[in-house]
Amino acid sequence: MRLSARRLTGPVRLTARRLVARRPRGDSGTVLLLIVCYTVIAAVLIVAGADASAVFLARRGLGATADGAALDAAQALDRARYYGAAAAPVGGGPTLTDSTVQAAVAGYLTDAGAASSFPGLAWSAGTPDGRTAQVWLSTRVRLPFAAWLLPGSAAQVTVTVTADATAPGR
Repeated sequence: MRLSARRLTGPVRLTARRLVARRPRGDSGTVLLLIVCYTVIAAVLIVAGADASAVFLARRGLGATADGAALDAAQALDRARYYGAAAAPVGGGPTLTDSTVQAAVAGYLTDAGAASSFPGLAWSAGTPDGRTAQVWLSTRVRLPFAAWLLPGSAAQVTVTVTADATAPGR
């Protein structure tokens, strides 16, 4: 049997024309719109995830720095009071003072290079009871993608952490 390229005529031609004509005209471009919407949603999720990760990592690093500073400060006893004649307060515990805690925290932050790791670092330290060193650190974190979308300081978040450490007893 030999196949030949014939032109469609008669009822077959009319049926093909009807099929093409019956294609819905209102759905034209809906797949493109769906792809664009999903792309925008995916981009927003990626941007939000990256910004949240930046804040999480900064908080984690700042918390580790605060823990180290509090531990260093808890071991910075006022040696004259600890080993002196009026050795320890009632209960035989060690003696911390605000000045020794603050000096230890300042030294630790300098040695650790915290000022370069956390721009705009603010800190406070002290002891509420002579046994516990409390450290408070705060810094501003720049959000990597929000900086493109938001002007100035709106693209920054303040991260604050506190840490406590108790001095070892005798």
